[in-house]
Amino acid sequence: MTNTTCPACNHSGQRLGYAVSQIPVNSVRLHHDEASARAAARGDLSLYGCVRCGFVWNAEFDAGLIDYSSGYESTQSYSGTYRKFLDQQAVELVEAYNLKGKTVIEIGCGHGEFLAALCNAGVGHGIGYDPAALVERRPQIAQGELTIIQEAVGPETTLQQAALIICRNTLEHVPDVAVFVAGIRQALENQPETPVFIQIPSWDRVGAEGAFWDIYYEHCSYFSQQSLSGLFEGCGFTVDQCSMTFGGQYLDLRARASSAKAVDRAVSEIDMTAILSQRQAWQTYFQTLRDQDRKVVLWGGGSKAVALLTSIDSQDRVLAAVDINPHKQGCYLPVTGHPVIGPEQLKELEFDEVLLMNGIYRDEVAADLKRLGVTATLKTFD
Repeated sequence: MTNTTCPACNHSGQRLGYAVSQIPVNSVRLHHDEASARAAARGDLSLYGCVRCGFVWNAEFDAGLIDYSSGYESTQSYSGTYRKFLDQQAVELVEAYNLKGKTVIEIGCGHGEFLAALCNAGVGHGIGYDPAALVERRPQIAQGELTIIQEAVGPETTLQQAALIICRNTLEHVPDVAVFVAGIRQALENQPETPVFIQIPSWDRVGAEGAFWDIYYEHCSYFSQQSLSGLFEGCGFTVDQCSMTFGGQYLDLRARASSAKAVDRAVSEIDMTAILSQRQAWQTYFQTLRDQDRKVVLWGGGSKAVALLTSIDSQDRVLAAVDINPHKQGCYLPVTGHPVIGPEQLKELEFDEVLLMNGIYRDEVAADLKRLGVTATLKTFD
C-alpha cells in the first residue's frame, strides 16, 4: 500500500518523479550461487517528499519484505580509507564528550567496528544492539570492554546508563522515523543528560550530485540537514550540531533531550533535477558502451552497484563487481546475478574501464589497480 503521508511530520507528501520497479529488497544479502541471487525478493520504489519538513521516503516500502538476519553484509571496514575515518571520528567523540573510561551504547552497531574504535580510543565499555551482528565477527580491542547484543532496540528495551547514545547508518532503514526517534527520547527519560550522536547518509549530497546510485530499497528514509534537525527537535531534542562528514556523504547530528518547543524551520524545495539528469546521462554512457562493444567492471559490490544495475539498462555491459571484503567474494549480486570477485581476479577478465562506485576511495583503489598491473581507465561514479 502506497504511503503518501510523511512519516516524519504526518503532512501530505508529493510524488517526486523517481521510481524503479522490481528491485532487490536486500541489496547486500549474500547469495552463494547465481540462481538464488536471481531469485532474490523484489519490491518497488517510488520517492515522495514533504513540502513541510523536507523529508523524502519510499512510499512503496514494505517492511515485511526486509530481513536483516544472518547473511546481511554491509561492513565497509575492510577499506583503509574507511577505517581511518572511523578511528578519527572515535577519537574526536571521546574527546568531545569526555568518554574515557565511560559506557556508550550504539543502536544498530553492525558487528561492532565503531564500538571497537571507541574502546581503543578510551571508552570503558561499548554496548551495541544489532540483530544482524555475528559473534564470530566481533573485532578485537586493545582496551576496554565490548558487548554485542543480537537484538533490535524496541519500546520494551531498557537502556542502561551511558555517557553517549549512538545510532549510525540505521535511521535510513527505518520507515516510521518519528516513532523511532520518539522511542530514543523516551528511553532517555531516566538519563536526560545523555547526549545522542546520529549518523546517516546525506540527501543533500544525493540531490546535489544526482547520486541515483544511492537510492535503493533498504534505504526507505532520506534526510537533509533541515529535515533531520527538524525531526529531532519535533521529538523532544535540542540539536547542538548537524553537519556533513566523510566528503559530504554523511550527516552527523549531535543532540540532547529537551523540553523546549520545536522551532519551525524554513525548508528548501526538494530538487530532483540532478538525479534525473544523472540517471539519463549514465543511461547514455551504457548505451555508448553497447554501441562500441565495450565492457566494464564495477569496483564495489554493495548497494551502490546493485542500485546502478537495477535502475538503468546496464547489466549486459558489466562483467563483474570487485570487492575487497572477503565475505562478498564468490557471491552474486541480487536479481542481476553478477559475480562478486576479489581484486586479484581482474587479471582473468578482459574489460575496458573500471567504474568506481564511491569516489572517496579513488586513491586507495588506484593504488590497488597499479599494484595489480591493471591499466584500464578508472572512472569514478560520482
